[in-house]
Amino acid sequence: MILSPTTRSSQRAPWRVLVAHLRRQARRMDYRKYYHLETYLLGEVVDRFRDTGELSLFDFHCILIWKANRAKNMHVKRLQRVRGQTYPESVACLVSALMQSPTPKERLRVLMRDWGFSLPTATAILTILYPEDFTVYDARVCGQLRRFKEWASRRFTDRLWDAYLEFKNQVVRATPARYCLRDKDRYLWGKSFYNQVTDETRWADLQQRGLPVVLARQVRMKNNQTPPWRLPECCRETQARFISVERQPTVASILRRLSRVAS
Repeated sequence: MILSPTTRSSQRAPWRVLVAHLRRQARRMDYRKYYHLETYLLGEVVDRFRDTGELSLFDFHCILIWKANRAKNMHVKRLQRVRGQTYPESVACLVSALMQSPTPKERLRVLMRDWGFSLPTATAILTILYPEDFTVYDARVCGQLRRFKEWASRRFTDRLWDAYLEFKNQVVRATPARYCLRDKDRYLWGKSFYNQVTDETRWADLQQRGLPVVLARQVRMKNNQTPPWRLPECCRETQARFISVERQPTVASILRRLSRVAS
């Protein structure tokens, strides 16, 4: 008996049908969208979540990678351990709990108290799903605000929620008014990154020219006070410390002083 193409196709093993379907889907997939992961998350993922209330396991894992790729496996193991469920089951329960939470405070409580996320990761997840209500609690942003670093490892309490609201308000006030909340976070993160690269490149040039040793001979401690920071690693052998009479000096002011010594 000769089978028609349609009959032969219907009698194929189920796994062959699945593989063929995945191959056809892969040919239609535009993988470029995953190159800029934040754009994908704040575009396609958040739109789908608003329309359907669903967050796939793939998209949730993308959020963990976006926040801190090095810590994603730790989060996966903890989610499996919390209720003794598989990773997909845990993510489904977590998303369902978020959808049933009526307020932003309750959503943060669910992630931190029920699922064991720290404040940085919890706010990263909520920033993707509710970008108008949350901004990422980030070490770089705290550095620019010069406050709030002590809340990174705290458990959820009413005090922590009040501190997070103040953190959010400070982010808004410290950035141009024309920016949305997400762009305000990017602004402060970018400023921190710019300052870091600028300082590192300047220190490298000064170290090559041997200026830390010269500076150590000229700068003296005032009243034996110890400032709350030190020179970079490349300068620690000089044990030079800086004290300003009027205020604690910034890295930029120290660099300007070093430049004057060089000239």
